[in-house]
Amino acid sequence: MSKIPHVVILGGGFGGLSAANEIRNSLDSSKVNITIIDKKDWFMVGYAKLWIMNGSRTFENSIGSLQELPKKQIGFLKDEIIEIGKRTTIDLGIHGLHTELIRMVGRMKYRSSYGQNLLQHSREVANMSSIMASE
Repeated sequence: MSKIPHVVILGGGFGGLSAANEIRNSLDSSKVNITIIDKKDWFMVGYAKLWIMNGSRTFENSIGSLQELPKKQIGFLKDEIIEIGKRTTIDLGIHGLHTELIRMVGRMKYRSSYGQNLLQHSREVANMSSIMASE
């Protein structure tokens, strides 16, 4: 297992990209790994929306590709946290959770403790608890 810290940033908008770039500018890839996770593979700065509305730009020439991040030694993963949470809760037979709880479950996929994936561990605990409760 690598001893290099891994920073996972949820969201490839202005804040996520700024954070990733600040970290990368401060520390090279031998000191920290960075991954951005977003449900879309493009981003747009806020002003571009105004330019599109007034007709001075089109959508196509106003977006940037998150697929370009590896050139800066920043990983990119196209995924949706809420979808991961929904799939997990459905698989476990849990219904009626608040959206924020579903989002928290989805975030667990990208967290680990003592080298074990938190989502996988939680699924195992939920399955064991279900078996014990049915006894």
